[in-house]
Amino acid sequence: ESVCGHAEVEVGLVELARATGEERYLRQAQLFVERRGTGVLRDIEWGRSYFQDDIPVREADVLRGHAVRANYLAAGAVDLAVETADEGLLSALERQWTNTIARRTYVTGGQGSHHQDEAFGEDFELPPDRAYSETCAGVASVMFSWRMLLAQGDPRYADLIERTLFNVVATSPSAEGTAFYYANTLHQRRPGAPADSEEVSPRASSSLRAPWFEVSCCPPNVARTFASLAAYVATVDADGVQLHQYAPAIIRTSLDDGREIALEVETAYPRTGSVRVRVLSGSAEPWTLALRVPAWAGEARLVVPDAGDAASDADGATAAGADVGPGYATV
Repeated sequence: ESVCGHAEVEVGLVELARATGEERYLRQAQLFVERRGTGVLRDIEWGRSYFQDDIPVREADVLRGHAVRANYLAAGAVDLAVETADEGLLSALERQWTNTIARRTYVTGGQGSHHQDEAFGEDFELPPDRAYSETCAGVASVMFSWRMLLAQGDPRYADLIERTLFNVVATSPSAEGTAFYYANTLHQRRPGAPADSEEVSPRASSSLRAPWFEVSCCPPNVARTFASLAAYVATVDADGVQLHQYAPAIIRTSLDDGREIALEVETAYPRTGSVRVRVLSGSAEPWTLALRVPAWAGEARLVVPDAGDAASDADGATAAGADVGPGYATV
């Protein structure tokens, strides 16, 4: 009885359970999550924390070990907690997310400061010139945060997704799409040297984007994330629609009672700070549009032209044009 050294099948098993209605897949995911951290894998030079087999998921206070594996495991555990209504497990994951962002995450959203084991360091061990910040760890962090956002609705999860998407995931491939970063170091002490286009680069050794690395997990992971970006933009519930990320989009959805809603988002965000949302079709009955005001936007303004109902912020202040603070502003 053991687990795979690289957590990732757990999210797939939960999705399979959702798609098929077969509870056995959910139970298999539960078995893998609960077994992790009980010392079932052999010890290695970097310790069992490398594959999160040092502390049970429910008892851990922070993400540790290999940054990609840690986030994949956390993402799968959130899925499991939601499907089984396990508030204890979800609370443990919230604690780990909070502590990891406060103590073990770079200003870019990048995670993982150790090159040798592609791992988190100790609290506040975040050297800019030795940052590993693997691209796949950024992708995995987005996966973990998205699930926490769906589970709890807290805008801080959407804030981290935005920060990580723009500063780690989007910056990994070159503009031409022919080279990429495996590691996203924050500070270079010497000018970078282009990688030989005919050579396969050892992972993280290239000081500039390289055409290919000996381990090339990042390109398909980035491509998969880019292809699924639409899924991170908005959510819907019984009360209305929530916009979490800003990009040009047309959103068509239905509320729980079947009312159809359609929105168009026009923006050049983040190059400009202006976001325009037009309601293409709505409902005669009231519903709520919630718009995330990023944590960094201390002076945002919400304007509702010709609004019959005023805008309001989290504190309940209302006006046709209202100053709104970080969090969700509602119309």
